[in-house]
Amino acid sequence: ERKENPVEFLVSPHWGPEKLETGRVEDLIDVFEDRILGYMLFPAQELIKISPHFAQAGVALSTAYFETIASYELGKDLSSNRATFCWGACKVLRADEREGIPQLAELLWTDVRNGYFHDGIFRPRVFFRHGTKYPFILDFKRDEQGTVDFSRCNSVVIDPQEFLMAIATHFHDYLRRIRDPNETEARANFERTFRFETELDRGPVEVNWHPDTLPTGT
Repeated sequence: ERKENPVEFLVSPHWGPEKLETGRVEDLIDVFEDRILGYMLFPAQELIKISPHFAQAGVALSTAYFETIASYELGKDLSSNRATFCWGACKVLRADEREGIPQLAELLWTDVRNGYFHDGIFRPRVFFRHGTKYPFILDFKRDEQGTVDFSRCNSVVIDPQEFLMAIATHFHDYLRRIRDPNETEARANFERTFRFETELDRGPVEVNWHPDTLPTGT
């Protein structure tokens, strides 16, 4: 018999744990959507709106999407965090339609993701400009004859708003696919990853504290 918990918990900004207890894939998708929007994309959007300096933090936050979505699309992680991140970046930024995206993905990993979270700031090859109408502008090395070498990325200029919009566009397309009952593989990969990442099949986490018993600052 399920005991009533005196503490109200949320598993996403708008859903409590009862949403997960149904086991329905549609309910899992609702929670996943609410988490990505409420904890990642909406906060990133608000940071971008505040000021150009806060926008850089918004970009850093939004890059967490690449590794996340790769795991859900594939139904597993790849051999390393780097490989998973780069696969996700290539998928979201449409490497099948654009030159140089694999090189951009590597640069985003080393100079954006690792730069921000390990050094506290982006590394020197990353620049920002608002109002370009493009998510990013790549600069590639050239040989002595001026021929572009797409295998060697010099730097990237990121437009924070457009970059976030590219991620949001992919996310809404992904939601459409996993809500479609005919997309059996996509839905199976999603459910496998969601259950693994949330430890859903292990049952509820035991909580032995109450907010009234927690110490408070003065």
